[in-house]
Amino acid sequence: MNTLQKLGAIMIILGVVLPFLGIALPSLAAIVYDATPPTLNYPYPSGTSPSGATPLTPGQAITVKIVVVEDGSGISTVKCDIFKYGGSLLTTLTLSQGSPALGGYEYTASWTVPNEAGVTYQFNFMAKDNSGNVAAKTSYGVVGTPDGYFTINGQQVTTSSVIYVNNPTLNIAFTATNLPEQITAIRVILKDSGGTTLKDLTLPKTSESIWSGTITLPAEGKYTISGYIVIASGNHLQKMELAIQWGMLPEINVGKYLNLLTLLGIACFTIGTLQKRRW
Repeated sequence: MNTLQKLGAIMIILGVVLPFLGIALPSLAAIVYDATPPTLNYPYPSGTSPSGATPLTPGQAITVKIVVVEDGSGISTVKCDIFKYGGSLLTTLTLSQGSPALGGYEYTASWTVPNEAGVTYQFNFMAKDNSGNVAAKTSYGVVGTPDGYFTINGQQVTTSSVIYVNNPTLNIAFTATNLPEQITAIRVILKDSGGTTLKDLTLPKTSESIWSGTITLPAEGKYTISGYIVIASGNHLQKMELAIQWGMLPEINVGKYLNLLTLLGIACFTIGTLQKRRW
């Protein structure tokens, strides 16, 4: 090996070893051609439509994330615009690169879900590479809605119940089965048969998930009792629509039973009775 070959070998070895030891060396400029945008996969929240939105808990801090795959010039920025679905922009998150995942890198940011039940949010993810190529992906999340059921005198009722009572004082209770902490009030409205509001009652909260109280019917007759969950936004979620009668027998629809078959039966029975007497 001549002197020039030896010098070349030494330079090659130094060129490999010195950067490995953390010693920077001048490098040649390079032009990278990249016309392919990044690929976005596996967002969270992961709902693919408003009707299939990912359930979210009010007030909870969540990790908004997405996997970005980039095989060209490298990633410049990853962001997420969060909207109320069908409404205005709430905030823009800048996502930070995390650990390798599924052929790319996971990008994440923290976001606290607002304390408003029943709201759907739209997450617009955007990734831009160093060549200016942009990729976008949209997902959806929805804040859970409180739920539960009413009872009157211990009997569970819904939006289509009918009950009869022999006492004008009714024991009304509501039991929350989902997100009781998001309920600001339980409201019960009593109306007469003409639709006039007679009483508008807010039930006292008696335990972590139960509201209960009493309401007294003013006189014998027919009434309607409606029950609502009231949430922080002021929205009312109806959970009960009850027809109730006090001191009156249920009405019998005579016309329902006086049909052609019944009338023929009465005629046959009457003729048979007369013939029997004649014999």
